Amino acid sequence: MIRIKTSDDDYTTIKNEIQDKPLKSVTNFGYVDVLPLKSGKRNAAKYLCETLFKCSLNDCIGIGDDDNDIELLDSTKRGAFVTGLTSKSMEKFVSEHSNVRVSDKYGVYAAEDVLEDILLML
Repeated sequence: MIRIKTSDDDYTTIKNEIQDKPLKSVTNFGYVDVLPLKSGKRNAAKYLCETLFKCSLNDCIGIGDDDNDIELLDSTKRGAFVTGLTSKSMEKFVSEHSNVRVSDKYGVYAAEDVLEDILLML
């Protein structure tokens, strides 16, 4: 993975440069992460589900807070929880997905808030 501090215009340029390569990019708190297509949180979670827990991502609940979590959150069909809206793309994702709950708390309190909700779902 490569992490680059960049502007929105530069991010668009980076996305265009890597579109024909086996790479993907995500933003994370003002940085752009460029990584191989087969890496990432979704792929790591999928691997753990299939090999260790013998389940599907459809059986899972996701927690995230920034662009680099969207792919994972989108693949956890049981529900997703967001500890804060940190970008326009995260706001867009939340507005397009009815199974996503955003905490009204901040920082560690937001994480505690969504974890409490997850425990109630079990």
